[in-house]
Amino acid sequence: VCETYFFRELEQLKDVIFYIKSLDKPVNILCAPCSSGEEVYSLAILASENFIKGMNIIGIDINKKMIDRCNEMAYSERSVSRLNLSQKKRFFDVKNGMYHLKKETLACRCRFELCNVFDDALFRLGKFDLIFSRNMMIYFDQDFKIKLMER
Repeated sequence: VCETYFFRELEQLKDVIFYIKSLDKPVNILCAPCSSGEEVYSLAILASENFIKGMNIIGIDINKKMIDRCNEMAYSERSVSRLNLSQKKRFFDVKNGMYHLKKETLACRCRFELCNVFDDALFRLGKFDLIFSRNMMIYFDQDFKIKLMER
């Protein structure tokens, strides 16, 4: 559906941050697919605001253009419209009408990999405490949904 923006499903993201804080340990998160990075960076922003340290997020996607966009860290006004003015000022620089994420403001490590969830390269990424994959399964039939859950 190509619908992505910062703080999409904010209540779910807040619940995850609350859960991560309760673990009181370093946490590894996988976001699949990561699209252009808004979900990954939304989690990173919330982690920074909640003083969470030791969180690592890997975003994966099968589209190299999306991985490149994640690494560019540049977003439209529409993409950041759910952030308040304070968050926009703290986490972004505005250049030529685009919001450029300031990586140094994030308290956790975010990285992006070109990867298909049905490729064994997925297993080389490591182990994860949490996996975000809310919007990928809508594209799969029942057999592929089961196969994905088994992986």
